[in-house]
This record gives sequence, C-alpha cells and structure tokens, in this order.
Amino acid sequence: TINNPTSGGGYYAGNIEINATITDAVGGDATTYRFQVNSGSWQDLTLSGGNDYIYAVFDTTTLPDGTNYVNVTAEDEVGNNNTVMETFDVDNTMPAITINNLTAAGSPYAGSVELNATIVDADGNGDDTTYRYQIDSNDWITLTQVGATTWYIDTNDTTFLSDGTHYVNVTAEDTLGNNNTVMETFVVDNTAPTIT
Repeated sequence: TINNPTSGGGYYAGNIEINATITDAVGGDATTYRFQVNSGSWQDLTLSGGNDYIYAVFDTTTLPDGTNYVNVTAEDEVGNNNTVMETFDVDNTMPAITINNLTAAGSPYAGSVELNATIVDADGNGDDTTYRYQIDSNDWITLTQVGATTWYIDTNDTTFLSDGTHYVNVTAEDTLGNNNTVMETFVVDNTAPTIT
C-alpha cells in the first residue's frame, strides 16, 4: 500500500517522503523494494527497522507541475513480485505578482495613494496564505483581496514619506510554501511649489 504520495493527498512540493507498507501473507521476507517516478529510473527504498514500512526521500522539483505517478515494487526471496501505482499532483511554481500602482511609471505620488497588485497562482492549488507588502524597510502589511478577483489593495499616506524615491516590496506565498517577492520604485512629491 502506498501511503505517500497519493492522489487524495493534495499538492506536493519540494522534498517529499515516498513511503509504503509491504506485507507478505505467507511470511516470506521481501528482498527488493524499489520505486519509480513517472518513467524515471528505479530507485531503492529503505526498510524501516524490522517493520514493513519502506521509505525514500524524493525531490519533486525535478518533476513537471501537475499530475505525476509513482510505482512501488516488492519482490520476495522466491521471486514473487508485485507493483502498485499511485498518481499525485505537484506544484512547485511560485505565485506571479504584478504591481499595478506605486510604480516608477506612475510617479510622482502625493497624499493618499492606493497600492494595488495582481497576484495569480497559476496552478490553483488553493488560496495563497499570505499577501503582504513593505515600503522601504518598514513593517510588512497585509494586502486586502478585492472580492474573488486577483486584485489586492491597501491605501497609503505618502505624507509620512520624504520626497524622493522609495521602493515597495510585494510578496505572496501559497499553501505549499512557494513564494515570490517583486519590487518597484516610486517617487513621492508632497511639496507645494514655492512662489516668490
């Protein structure tokens, strides 16, 4: 029985443990335990102590995002063998971020300004867990999602910033830990013209 990964286990990312439970009803010891991901090479599985639990660590970043499969095979000392297959889904793609406002192209800014960004998780493995931004080296602040769109906003008072060039970082991290951060520079000008 393949315990991990499985088709019902959600999405997988990074290093995962491939593990399975193997029993021989007649009581003969299996001598070979191996696994194969997609059409890759067969690799050995390790028997855990004297138990019937076998495992190996596998790096899913070597796989394409989407559905993959794993074969696990066992053969006993007299040549009886069995192979079981499971499909599983991989997502190692970080969310894509586009900063739409608070940009160099939109500068200069004054007064109250809306920061907005488009954040898209192409594989759609579930809601991103964090959407935040940071101006210069100040604290990170959570962005607010607009309805069910990919639009995320927050309002900033630029009068708390000095005139001149500043930067904004926008970061997003999905439920698997895939994360991305994008930076934009922008210019603030809250100084009224001088008349003499």
